[in-house]
Amino acid sequence: MEMTPSVRSTRFAQLDPGDLFIGHYETGSYVALAVNDPHAFTDPNAKEKMVLLLGPTSQTFPRVPVLTQLPGRGPVVSFAKDYKLRLPCEPGAWLTIEPPDECPCLVLAPYDKANGGPVEDKLCMRALFQTGIRGIPVYIGIKDGVLVTDANHNFDRPSGDCAYTSDWAFLTLESDPREIISSHAK
Repeated sequence: MEMTPSVRSTRFAQLDPGDLFIGHYETGSYVALAVNDPHAFTDPNAKEKMVLLLGPTSQTFPRVPVLTQLPGRGPVVSFAKDYKLRLPCEPGAWLTIEPPDECPCLVLAPYDKANGGPVEDKLCMRALFQTGIRGIPVYIGIKDGVLVTDANHNFDRPSGDCAYTSDWAFLTLESDPREIISSHAK
């Protein structure tokens, strides 16, 4: 039997970084991306994943996207990596200056491949990492679910000739794609 879109029911703990999923929390349902815990870089025993909440907003998370840790024991509906990210084509939708923190944005940044290889673009989502009352801007690779960090594994920001957009949508991979979540669904 073919299911459209391609989804599966699984546990959060079974997701890979970069997997898109629908989860449930005390305040309702949300769409999110599985992200590597930053401690996994320095502690090989740290297997916990974090959650990049994309939306919708709720009483608990009034501003999204937000990077947080949620209980991962419950079931989720996973798209895995069977989704596509629609970016804008209009010239005015792309900026060379980063928008204010309250504006959800994607960052298209050049990255050198390992060992001085060719430059490859990486698409990152800017989010707030909640630490008590204060939020710290962090950047997460969409494709791999990896936080942008410096050599010491501290949060870092993309550098170089970056381009920014606040217009994005995650879509199903169907022949007639449906929107899973977009920057306009807040």
